[in-house]
Amino acid sequence: HMSTPETFLAFIAGATERIHVGHGVVCLPHAMNHPIKVAERIAMLDILSKGRLHFGVGKGGTEQEAGAFGTTLQEAHRQVEESMYMIPKMWHEGEFSFESDVTGLKIPPRPIHPKPYSDPHPPMYLACTREDSLLVAGARGMGALVLAFGGPDEVAHKNMIYRQAYANRKNENQVGDFATEHLAALCPAVVLDDAEKALRIGLRGQRFF
Repeated sequence: HMSTPETFLAFIAGATERIHVGHGVVCLPHAMNHPIKVAERIAMLDILSKGRLHFGVGKGGTEQEAGAFGTTLQEAHRQVEESMYMIPKMWHEGEFSFESDVTGLKIPPRPIHPKPYSDPHPPMYLACTREDSLLVAGARGMGALVLAFGGPDEVAHKNMIYRQAYANRKNENQVGDFATEHLAALCPAVVLDDAEKALRIGLRGQRFF
């Protein structure tokens, strides 16, 4: 929905001092966003915002996104699995290397810079469009990013699923260096002086989305 989030978020971070900024989300298929480049961009934005960054990850919602880079959604799922665990390690290892039997990704030993401003790194979140992804986010100690189009009852149901999975998580499944218990719901809004115009624009946008 936004092709260049770091450009936008850097502008927001530079124009503010307290508000936190976040990705919802960085798509992690390797050809779309190679994990080294993601680690570099996220760390730099965290530095520029002085630790106000939140890092959301996902695979993208449609074949149109991943397919533009020659990746199927099935391949994208496996690649996201690798990258979400890999990127935090790049931030605290002096020299990083990786070789996958699953996706074929090979990274020779390299120092990866810069390192994040946050110690040890920004909090991490997972895009959760289905109930099984809520279970994954909770089990891996990640925050959950959900859509709230169905209303408060649907969000409460998603929150219950996520909190239970988080409570039963195991340390060996943790993504990153620490757990983030946080469910954020996307609630679309249009604010204008003209209520009828706001409704007209909002309905058109939501139907398109």
